[in-house]
Amino acid sequence: MLLKLLSKTERVCAVIAGAFILIMTLLTTADVFMRYVFNSPIHGNFELQPMLLIGVVYLATASVQSRRGHISLDLITSHVSGPSKLALTLFSDIIFLTFTALITWQFALASWQAWVIGDYFKGLVHFPLWPPYLVITFGSALLSLRLVEGIVDNQLWRKTSQISASGRYIRVALVAVSIILLLAGTLVSLNAQLQPQLVGWLAIGLFLLLLCVGTPVTASMGLVTIIGFWLLRGGTAALGIAANIPFSAVGQYSMTVMPLFLIMGSFAALAGFAEAGFNLAKRWLEPIPGGIIHATVIGATAFGAASGSGAATVAVLSKVAIPEMLKQGIKKGMAIGVVASAATLDIMIPPSTTFVMYAMMTGNSVGQLLMAGVIPGLIGAGVIMAMIAVRCWLDPTQSGQGSPIRTSWRIRFSSIPRAWGLVFIAVVVMGGLYTGVFTPTEAGSIGAFAAFVAVLVLRKGNIKNVGNILLESGGLTAQILFILLAGTMFSYIMAVTKLPAGFAEWVIGLNAPPIMIIVVIMFVYFLLGTALDDITVMIATLPIIYPIVIQLGFSPIWLGVLMVQNIEIGDISPPYGVNLFIMKGIMGENTSMGEIFRSVMWFIVPLVVTMAIYIAFPQVALWLPNMMLK
Repeated sequence: MLLKLLSKTERVCAVIAGAFILIMTLLTTADVFMRYVFNSPIHGNFELQPMLLIGVVYLATASVQSRRGHISLDLITSHVSGPSKLALTLFSDIIFLTFTALITWQFALASWQAWVIGDYFKGLVHFPLWPPYLVITFGSALLSLRLVEGIVDNQLWRKTSQISASGRYIRVALVAVSIILLLAGTLVSLNAQLQPQLVGWLAIGLFLLLLCVGTPVTASMGLVTIIGFWLLRGGTAALGIAANIPFSAVGQYSMTVMPLFLIMGSFAALAGFAEAGFNLAKRWLEPIPGGIIHATVIGATAFGAASGSGAATVAVLSKVAIPEMLKQGIKKGMAIGVVASAATLDIMIPPSTTFVMYAMMTGNSVGQLLMAGVIPGLIGAGVIMAMIAVRCWLDPTQSGQGSPIRTSWRIRFSSIPRAWGLVFIAVVVMGGLYTGVFTPTEAGSIGAFAAFVAVLVLRKGNIKNVGNILLESGGLTAQILFILLAGTMFSYIMAVTKLPAGFAEWVIGLNAPPIMIIVVIMFVYFLLGTALDDITVMIATLPIIYPIVIQLGFSPIWLGVLMVQNIEIGDISPPYGVNLFIMKGIMGENTSMGEIFRSVMWFIVPLVVTMAIYIAFPQVALWLPNMMLK
């Protein structure tokens, strides 16, 4: 009974979170319209948007946990099974529960205090703070209850024929001993009065340990930060972190662009924009032998201007482009490789949620970072197409026999108007950001609204489709921003320990050429990306790497482009490339993971080549952002 009530409450909260995203879209679009048409913007929209975003993140997070959706690494858990895996899950849930319980406790107190003293959000409109504080309290409490349910329901507590009684007792004891050792080590360190830099190294070590045993990234970084502040500044400072960051990290206007870019891509995919871009390129290029392969790259690049997620592109093109290529005799390995690699361009070309995450972590301009990806994205597409041409020249059988159909000029020209959605969104996002007419949030809301209207006008979806998109976007927003708030916490403990500054001084003291240091850093990221989740790696390492690069005199915008390019490479690098698993899920049993791995190996080369181009010629990334400042 209680479990059903918990599940229904999570579902209702997830629906409300999705509705908040739609409200954010409509409000901001209306605000832009009122401002430019009637010179009368909606009063309070700027202050209300972060409040709605807080609702999205914290109301959706329990639903994410119900499907074990909070991002974690499976380096160990994927190689163990049975009671050992259950023990790791139990340990991870207890650690996560500790973190969420601290947030719930601190924001319950903050909600009451804000109610009593009448505290308010400082802006043109004085919204009271107790409602968002209460939402954080309720959402964290709901997440805590879901974690409690997972702990209680763990199979280690039950007698089963698959697990012996002694095996259960031993593993429960190991979990208990591990938690006791963690607490004892913290207390011993507290009395030892450790030096800040040593605390920093211990924090990194504990974070990596928790991460490797499968603890969600958010809980690993968040709890380590709280422990670190407890060691250095005392319990009051540690609780202060839990009482402030969950609100201040999420409740920012700059953060509101994230769900808007996500639903823009989802609505654009539902409206058929990806198919329109692919079909347009196909109609004009299919008479050329292998032209449909290049059409796939062009279609992915065009859809990148309407979607901030490579996952959406690889899903759509796997369904649309691969069957078309196979019909025309294109080798299966070529078809898989080109879709996997071309889909990565989405996270480089604006709108890009990855650039937004980098901006949030480093405090750089979202608009400049988004524009920095335009030229690199086009160069990346060109290098992939050059790679295709070389492969087809070396092995003509890769490109099939060309299309037996000769498309008429009437059909070619008739395909152009059908790509109106891609053109409109590209003009709004890139043109609006470049000219400064729109903020990133405004560009995202107008693009999302246009894609939403296209879904309705073209009758591409129904209420259920739209509802699912909002629910998925709410869950993705919660996943991403929960990691970002923990990353913000982690950057605080790194700053307090002065570890990044000390490490930067050591690196600079090596007297190595600065560009060689960049090359080494990117190579390390490349290696990490083959084994770990790239977004996790970026968020966890930026507090350390970013100060080094800045002290070396390099542009933070340029570094952002290099980081995103590394994530592109990681997305198709075996064995953990996310695009590869999406393709496997769509292509089914007829295609093995080994076949997909072999197919993408050639296409890692053009992505590495483009990385070399960006390193050798920084102005490729910096020219457009610099023009924005003039």
